[in-house]
Order: sequence, then structure tokens, then C-alpha cells
Amino acid sequence: MRKRKNKKRLKLNNNLQTMRNVLEGDRIYHLMAQAMLSADTSVGGTVAMNYALGKLIAIYKQAMKGLGIDVEAYISDMTDWWSRKISEGADAEDKAQFDEFMTSVETQTLIDTISK
Repeated sequence: MRKRKNKKRLKLNNNLQTMRNVLEGDRIYHLMAQAMLSADTSVGGTVAMNYALGKLIAIYKQAMKGLGIDVEAYISDMTDWWSRKISEGADAEDKAQFDEFMTSVETQTLIDTISK
């Protein structure tokens, strides 16, 4: 009977830790998304977003490698997983923020082109 209780307690602790990790991931995502969406609504802004994200990923990969963790496959798998979820309609509000940003970039680019 004691083994069963320990197993249940261990499973509960693992589930709680997983939930904490997901909540922390969401918190970090929202901070990063806010930073990304603070870029100018221009093609230059999208270049700046790409620059920042590329640098962040490179530094993260090197830091993890220093811990003996190769995150290359994990990042690819997680990106593919999120792409499928978002295509199925998950996190529509988050996607809408980036869609709105990209629409603003298109509009600004068109205005800039017409103004010339």
C-alpha cells in the first residue's frame, strides 16, 4: 500500500512541476512576444525581429550546449508541434497579434511605396 501512495505522490509532483514549467513558458513567451511586437511596423522592424530572435536562439543553443544539452532537435520538434496547433486554431489571440503586426507592415510598405 505504501508503494502505491508514493507512486501517486510522485506522479502528482511530476504533474505539478510540468504545470509550473508550462506556466513559466507562457510567462516568458508573452514577454518575448511583447518585445517582438514593439518593433517598428516596417520591413525594417521585421528585420530587427529576425535579428533579435536569431541572436537569442544562437546564444540559447550555446548556453545549453555548455550544459551538455543539444536543443537543436527539440527546438525543431517544438516549432513543428506549435505550427500544427496554431494551424488547428490554438492560441488564435496570440497569432492575431502577429497577423495584425504584419498587416500594419504591409500597409506601411504600401504607403511608403505610394509616397515615393
